[in-house]
Amino acid sequence: MINAQKGLPMPVDLSGDWAFAYQPPDAAPPDIMPAPGEFAAAMPAPGNWDDHLDRLRRLTSWSKARFNPDYRPVEFPMGTHPPNTTLPYLLGTGWYRRTVKIDGLDRHSRVMLTVGGVVGEGWVWLNGRCLAHQTTHRLPFTVRLDPWVKPGANDLVLAVSNLAHDKESCDLRGYAGYSAGICGPVTLKITRQALLENFYLQPAAGGRAIQWQVDVAGAGEARNLQTRYRLAEWNSGRTVLDGAALARGRTARWTTSAQDVICWSDRDPRLYRAICELWRENELLDQVEQPFGLRLLERRGNQLFLNGQPLYLRGMCEHGYFPLTTTPPLDQAFYLENCRKLKELGYNWIRFHTWVPGEAYLKAADEAGMLVQLEAYHGFDAADWRRILRHGRTHPAVVLYACGNEECIDAPRLKMLRRMAVIARREAPDALFNPQSALRGVEYGDPAHLGPGAVARPYPHHPGKLAQLKKFADVFAPYCWGMLSYTHSISRGDRRVIDRRLKAYQRPCLAHEIGITGTYLDLDLENRYAGTRIGTALYATACRYLARAGLLSRAARYYRNSCAWARLLYKYNLETARMCQTVSGYDHLGAYDHHWHRYGYPCGVMNEFYEIKPGESAENFRRSNGESALLLDAGPRRNFNAGAAAAWDLHVSWFAPARVKNGLVEWRLADDAGLTRARGTLPFRNLAPGQIRKLGTISLRMPEVSRAEHLTLHARLVAPEQELDNLWDFYVYPQPAGAPAVSLDGALLKKWRRFCQSEAGGRPAAIRIVPALTDAAMSHLRGGGVIILLGHNPFAALPTEFHSCSAGRALGNMATVIYDHPLTRDFPHAGWCGWQFYSMLEGGAAVVFDDLPMEFKPIIEVVSSFKLIVKQAALFECRMGAGRLLVCSLNLLPGDPGSVYLLGRMAAYAAGADFQPELSLDPDWLARRAPAGAINPEYTATDQAFDATLAARKA
Repeated sequence: MINAQKGLPMPVDLSGDWAFAYQPPDAAPPDIMPAPGEFAAAMPAPGNWDDHLDRLRRLTSWSKARFNPDYRPVEFPMGTHPPNTTLPYLLGTGWYRRTVKIDGLDRHSRVMLTVGGVVGEGWVWLNGRCLAHQTTHRLPFTVRLDPWVKPGANDLVLAVSNLAHDKESCDLRGYAGYSAGICGPVTLKITRQALLENFYLQPAAGGRAIQWQVDVAGAGEARNLQTRYRLAEWNSGRTVLDGAALARGRTARWTTSAQDVICWSDRDPRLYRAICELWRENELLDQVEQPFGLRLLERRGNQLFLNGQPLYLRGMCEHGYFPLTTTPPLDQAFYLENCRKLKELGYNWIRFHTWVPGEAYLKAADEAGMLVQLEAYHGFDAADWRRILRHGRTHPAVVLYACGNEECIDAPRLKMLRRMAVIARREAPDALFNPQSALRGVEYGDPAHLGPGAVARPYPHHPGKLAQLKKFADVFAPYCWGMLSYTHSISRGDRRVIDRRLKAYQRPCLAHEIGITGTYLDLDLENRYAGTRIGTALYATACRYLARAGLLSRAARYYRNSCAWARLLYKYNLETARMCQTVSGYDHLGAYDHHWHRYGYPCGVMNEFYEIKPGESAENFRRSNGESALLLDAGPRRNFNAGAAAAWDLHVSWFAPARVKNGLVEWRLADDAGLTRARGTLPFRNLAPGQIRKLGTISLRMPEVSRAEHLTLHARLVAPEQELDNLWDFYVYPQPAGAPAVSLDGALLKKWRRFCQSEAGGRPAAIRIVPALTDAAMSHLRGGGVIILLGHNPFAALPTEFHSCSAGRALGNMATVIYDHPLTRDFPHAGWCGWQFYSMLEGGAAVVFDDLPMEFKPIIEVVSSFKLIVKQAALFECRMGAGRLLVCSLNLLPGDPGSVYLLGRMAAYAAGADFQPELSLDPDWLARRAPAGAINPEYTATDQAFDATLAARKA
């Protein structure tokens, strides 16, 4: 029994088991309530039906239960474009019922029901009357129950249906799907005369004041109402300001000084408790309380400022993947721990990809100092948008709002975005408006997307649409033409080109989804999924597929090596972005793995359990992702000859709050033993917060070496109360001193004439280097000769590039392996192809072994995705007839010291006694098969995995 006359008006928690009835999709529509006898199960609220199916199996309606028809079990291979993951989820309408007994009601009572959100659409029924219909996905909503509530027993019914699929978001796709239920607490609040709603505080007068606002429901009937307000420290409860204001009309507004309030920021998330009470004379009618942080986010030109300090957003892309629960947990401590780990890695911003988290997540972000962008789901309308804005504006962490992801900006959408900007400035004026993440139809897309008025120079874009967007956008999240993400980000990610193009945007630009670097699966995580709703299928299926291919024993090495490659790639991406003058931040895809997308999306610095992957550390990742960072404009070519001159510009992205009048950078070049091979200093002056600037040029000569070496350039910036350090890999090779007697065929002679000698002392060479296995080359092999094949013809091959495949894709490669072998022992490597192989992998190829009648024992292996296994070797050896064959399909270039050195090692190995291949390939088999030098175009197709919403709009 709830006593409406007793005590302070605090919400009554109705969470727990409710009587439950299930109606399958072909049953009555949700406007017809089930008969009382059908409420024969118990269902927790909050909770999801699919977590409690055992409770429903005894219902008479269970025989007609239906599950989503698009479920498919995990299987590999699954084609070149795997769909989103699915699980069976129950379809239909769920009815929650309970009796609420209220004592002491009178005509002055105000009764408010709050439902913490539903998955799908929801209805509220009271005493047989339908009072509300809610279609906003997952957001809390309130319903006034008076005047239909009555003294004594009241029949309260909530209906939830997941049959309408007009909304699409990250938390509705993949494993979770439209798993329905109530996703937040259900509470009942009873007051007298009036009650408070939509309590909202915002900075005023440039952050020197606070504007308070609260709606007073019932104010028209009550008289002599007064609001009393108080701001108290979060932990101590000490009051820092208080006062009172008359409440006239529907909305009460007043302004107070913020003199004693310390600002909230990502560096110092200072929270207060904002309390507002409604009084009539000496009677307390209602009270509301919520967290408050005073913060002011502004744009000035193309920069962001938080509380007057320059701000760089170092973001992660949150896809709503929860391996243990499938659906978002309700535990604030869970999110607080995740935010803590993200902060340790240097992140200060979360972009929620097309979904809006609940209160628990946002409160954790408030406490952790994690800035937030909320992003509307596909299919939202103006009413949804207002609820999103009001949901977020009570949290200081929420500073940005966006209207979705990668939708085509045509004329109707441009009009809609303008309207949403107006609503955002009215409902959440203390936040910034981002039209959407990635501007398809403005900066990229096929001609049909760009539409009339698009230009091809200086780059393809639509200046007219961009000009319209600039009229109401505070920030942009440009795609950057894939230069900071996808498979060509290393080879084409020129910061100078990015800056030239983004100048036209004239707004702070937050680079969209940079990175997208895929790693292999850590198969040891399979047991972590045992007993969960997701289950072990993804990992178990990958294990079986690898076992069929005979590669299961290599999977652990594939995972470690893929993580090593990813570390190198996302370091390069992040630092390239930070050197761009026009980029004010980025959302990195990603911080953690999320496997709901494309049956496995291992993209993260961390795995899906927020554990840092092998070889990485928070300290090392912060070197690129911290508040400030040292940056080296070294590019991807890191191979040098011994004694060669080298010079690199050193930059800094400086967003610490202090100005450095006089500072110093110390640098040194060290070998793997820690011995310093060169050192120096770069003094600098007047480094101001918010600057991305060149500090100087590091100039040196590479050391003279007798064997190839890996070197590390260390740089350390020393300033008062602040130190930064970073490091970068380089490789140095001794000058070539001739080669064993070799003969070069055809085009190779011109390519390599400065390096190789065709004859030695007039004696015919026993070793030939050829670009293809021609009849002459095969004759040489049959006669017992030695061939080094630089290329792949006539073997089938796939292209290589210096980038792992974009996460989630089945096409492309995820790792490389350099096996212990006499040829590679004198070549600097750590068991995988790092920067020393950049030029060799770009434009190179890997021979496909799947159809070769010989065992797969490569010297250098290129590892395909676990979703579409292709055995590939970039360097291997075999016997062929009486001869011996060494095949290297890498792109060896005479101007690349690493290529020259590797070819020298190959020639020396082929001429030595160690060249005794274990495996044999029948030359007659090779002669009988058709030439297969052409690369299968299916494997090279680009799949950028933009949202499927575009197809939905076209349909």
